[in-house]
Amino acid sequence: MIYGSAFDGCGYSNDASNWKNGALYIDGWLIDTSDELPAEYTIEAGTRGIAVGAFARSSVTKVTVPDSVTALNGAFAYCTTITEAILPQTLSYIGSAAFSDCTQLQTIIIPDSVTSIGYWAFVGCTSLQEIIIPAGVTRIGSPKKYDYAASGGGFDAENPPKSVIFKDPKGWYIDETSISEEELSDPAKAAEYIGYMLIKK
Repeated sequence: MIYGSAFDGCGYSNDASNWKNGALYIDGWLIDTSDELPAEYTIEAGTRGIAVGAFARSSVTKVTVPDSVTALNGAFAYCTTITEAILPQTLSYIGSAAFSDCTQLQTIIIPDSVTSIGYWAFVGCTSLQEIIIPAGVTRIGSPKKYDYAASGGGFDAENPPKSVIFKDPKGWYIDETSISEEELSDPAKAAEYIGYMLIKK
């Protein structure tokens, strides 16, 4: 995992010639962005990864992620202007805090290729109205890490999306307690569970 802030103040980051349209890349990684980034931005093809907090300093509203990216860890954390993210069908893991505190995020389709959604991946996404969980996802969240955390869920327990659709609502558990298929087939009821750590067995 790479943190974009790790390069703050270094010679490479300070050299304006290394920035392309408000984005800084190093060895196939998108490291940082600035307020010069276009409002709608497509990450360069071939990009291997996106640093934690890479978009926090931008004013981007829509981002398209290329097929070369297979995991996201904190990539869009604290990007309070983003409203839409287009993710590739090659993505397998939406990691911890991937979209945390993206308060304006309204539209995101989780690709069918995703198998795991990490801790606090969508916490603070208070404008997200609907989410569809692909059939291949087997874990949402992870064990509780911090005393102040309400749960180890991948979504906001206090402000979950109003509608949560599980493509496969069978076999889900909170700890060792099973959740009925009937409950998770109801988008409004499923929203009540989405803030907790869920495991599919």
